[in-house]
Amino acid sequence: MTFELAEFDYYSPYLHKAVDVYCTVWGRNLEDSTTFFRKYARMHYFVGYVALVRGQVVGIAFGTASQAGQWWHDKVSTHVGKNHHALANAWVLTELAVLQPYRKHNIGSALHDKVLEQQPFPNVLLSTQVDNIKAREFYEKRHWTYLHQGFSFQKNRPNYCIMHRVIPHAS
Repeated sequence: MTFELAEFDYYSPYLHKAVDVYCTVWGRNLEDSTTFFRKYARMHYFVGYVALVRGQVVGIAFGTASQAGQWWHDKVSTHVGKNHHALANAWVLTELAVLQPYRKHNIGSALHDKVLEQQPFPNVLLSTQVDNIKAREFYEKRHWTYLHQGFSFQKNRPNYCIMHRVIPHAS
């Protein structure tokens, strides 16, 4: 399957289509998801890409710098330690999602590799559901290791494991 990657940000015409992919993959509310995307697209060191097949957005990946004071960073630091070396000079892969019919065509791999290549930090982090075995295997194959085996970000919500990877090319 032929696809291309295109950058997106707050002002991009792809922003709303990226939100649509996110909502479809994760079953999320459009209005809340749009707010979420707009917030992140304005954060420091935002890097975002979409995958296009015949002009249709079928996959997304984005992330931002991880900094004290951010909700995700602070939640993770309480579980791995505020001074953990992986949290220093780090970037978070916030989202990676591909529509079901387009999986297993290397789209997720291409998005993953592109955002990691474009972000400037030596440490990259992510969280994924403990019970999402396919996602965990995907990241393990790409040399991600576990910082934490799993905790819930919010009461009565699923547990997420925290993963880390060092990017040798980053400054």
